[in-house]
Amino acid sequence: MALPGSFLADLHGIPTQSQSNPDPAGYNFDLVSMNPNMSDVQFDPTQVAMFNDFSLGSCGGGPPGGFGSESGGSAQLLVDMSRGERAAFSGGPDRNAGVGGAPFGLSSGTVQSRPYSFTEAQLQCIISESITASTRRLEQQVYHCNAQLDELRTKLAEERAAREEAEAAATAAQQRNMRNERLSPHILGTIHKTSTDLLGCFEKVRKTTDPTETPYWDLPNPLSPGAPKRLAGDGESVLYNPNWLDDVTSTANAEYIMAVVNHIFQNHASALDPEKHTHSVIKKGAQTYFRSLRDEWRNRRNEEGLVRHKKGNGQDREYNHKRYKTTERRRVLVPFRKLIGYSNTVGIEHLVNTDYASSEHSDYGPDGHDRKRLGVHEIAWMSEQHQKVKAGLDTLRCAVPRTTNENVGLPLLTPKDDGVDYTTEEQLQFLRFVAMNAADRKKRGSRGYVRFKAAKDKRIRPGVIKKGILYKEGIREESRNEEEFAHLDVPSAPTNFTVFSASIPQELLSHPV
Repeated sequence: MALPGSFLADLHGIPTQSQSNPDPAGYNFDLVSMNPNMSDVQFDPTQVAMFNDFSLGSCGGGPPGGFGSESGGSAQLLVDMSRGERAAFSGGPDRNAGVGGAPFGLSSGTVQSRPYSFTEAQLQCIISESITASTRRLEQQVYHCNAQLDELRTKLAEERAAREEAEAAATAAQQRNMRNERLSPHILGTIHKTSTDLLGCFEKVRKTTDPTETPYWDLPNPLSPGAPKRLAGDGESVLYNPNWLDDVTSTANAEYIMAVVNHIFQNHASALDPEKHTHSVIKKGAQTYFRSLRDEWRNRRNEEGLVRHKKGNGQDREYNHKRYKTTERRRVLVPFRKLIGYSNTVGIEHLVNTDYASSEHSDYGPDGHDRKRLGVHEIAWMSEQHQKVKAGLDTLRCAVPRTTNENVGLPLLTPKDDGVDYTTEEQLQFLRFVAMNAADRKKRGSRGYVRFKAAKDKRIRPGVIKKGILYKEGIREESRNEEEFAHLDVPSAPTNFTVFSASIPQELLSHPV
């Protein structure tokens, strides 16, 4: 069997048979003949320990303390196994005493050498045991490294969980603070009125006779440097001229905002809740309204800004109307389901879970410049059943009171979501209340708006729907193949949806609002 001689030479500095000893009986080597300079080589304790740490393990053929003994050290490598002779590097009077008293061990001192021989099997055993021991040590190191890695992963997961919990708690606390700081419409109105009064703007103006022009605040321009402050009609109260070109925290603007806050606490303290309406909360509300006024002033300085301002206002009104209408439809889902039947309205929540709700737009008739006429446009692509369901919800949202202080039929009109349908008697009573309240609400609403049925609206397409799911049953069959629906993956409604086949009472369809 051929041994990797180059490997042995690299590992121990041992010349192979082909290099120094052609004797086929074994691998004989002499340290001094290998290197004459080694006759006076001194080994330090570290080198001695490295030799002694190497054990031949269970290789056979060696005497006690030699190749077959665990107690033997590296010096056993120097034993002539074929003759049973012993030899060692000697550094003292006792040739047989090694480091730590190990027999035939290696100690620091001068190298003395004599020839030794090893059989091929013995060298193979030495190398095999060395590799096995190294492999075992590496496996133990890998095991300990994996254990440490698992421990680090556990600690990291615990730290991550603790951090996420802390962040969630901080977010929840921030949301609670935001809810606590949310101002009521009455307080907001007070902030807005005080802000405009201190500017000398007591009512909105319209510069032209165009009925489509929205009235606006004629805000004062910033004062030139060194100009005196304006005074109100009483000759004492100061009117402010904020710097609309500067930030909210600039000197002039901060002075104006502080005046608004002080005026509110001095003249409207009875309307404030000391726990909720703190100084910082009122100040934040005043700063927010200041930014709105500043944007309006800037947009009116140029034609492009004015167009952008009008467009933004129109989009805001449209969005707010859609949001209000959809929110109101969700508010009356419970009485609607109790009237129609819970089993007949499965899936109705998906019809109102959308940001698309409005089918109206403002128009002006010949009966007055300020008289708005709202044209109710039937949505061209919406199926008849889909429109009936939403029409019924629209009737209920005008008939069901928004607060507990409003009129008759409260127990039936504002029921609990208990999953129980109305009885026949309760249905009749409920519909009478609806007819009465819807007619009254429609009469009051007509004072500000005149609604009329207009042409079908083909401008608004389902592509504007960014929230909710649109089902095939909610689209007219003839509209499903139109180009606007070609790029939409419109699914069929789940088989348990019954809302698309529910029967809507005529009483809910005869009071369009």
